[in-house]
Amino acid sequence: MTAVWVPSPGGSNTHVQFNNSGAFGGSSNLTWNGSALTVTGKVGVNKTASGTMVDILADSTSTVGVRVDLPASYNNNAILVRDSGNNTVFAVGHNAGAAYTDIFGAGNSTFRMSSLGIAVSYPFSVNHIATFGAAYADSITGLIVKGRSGQTVPIAYIGRDNNTANAYTIGFRSKTSTTSDVICAVLDADWGVTTHASRAGRLTLSVVDATTTREALRLDTDGSGANISLFGAGSYGSGRNVLFIPNAGAVPSTNPTGGGILYVESGALKYRGSSGTITTIAAA
Repeated sequence: MTAVWVPSPGGSNTHVQFNNSGAFGGSSNLTWNGSALTVTGKVGVNKTASGTMVDILADSTSTVGVRVDLPASYNNNAILVRDSGNNTVFAVGHNAGAAYTDIFGAGNSTFRMSSLGIAVSYPFSVNHIATFGAAYADSITGLIVKGRSGQTVPIAYIGRDNNTANAYTIGFRSKTSTTSDVICAVLDADWGVTTHASRAGRLTLSVVDATTTREALRLDTDGSGANISLFGAGSYGSGRNVLFIPNAGAVPSTNPTGGGILYVESGALKYRGSSGTITTIAAA
């Protein structure tokens, strides 16, 4: 019978073995307990670890440096960075079918980004500085702006409010309202003419009452100049760089205080002063 020498493992229980100058070595910095591998110290991938805790060098320009694949049902942080008080500083994860990135500032306040693209060809095959929200944003808010400290509901929505029926370029909520879907004013940008070769931009400013959005100011272009219309669509008479004032919805019936009222009645431009005098400035 030939005696077989069995060397003693290096280190202590759970220490992963390594070649330590020709002998078995073990270290408390690298342990395996049967279910979890624990590394204490710096880790280098494709290189020697230097000044960072984890130092990774991709082996080619087409290789992903770090990749985390999440199952479809995953609802948690995939990457979590915390400070010494266990407060979350940065988190990337997946919840309710959507990916998120949370950046936490002072007071643990959150800046959350979803479907954010910077200098990318998305979604209309032209470069954007930034794209917020999903393509066409049919069911989510594009960008929410909150106001002073302690204000719990947004003061403006860019793209869409929480109510999926209301799509705005910018929607403003009352600074005193406690209902997040109550919009009091809307600034909307759109195409007056959508045909690509003859596109004409339009900007409208509207105010909102209890049930209706009411247009107050409209800026139009016809491809060669711009026009302004008050209180709705303008009838510019083939003019350019002109102002259209529609007939008053209700002519003034009482005298103004501290000024006068300019309005149009049956196509005639009129003025009512604070003493009640009505002057026709221009006939219909």
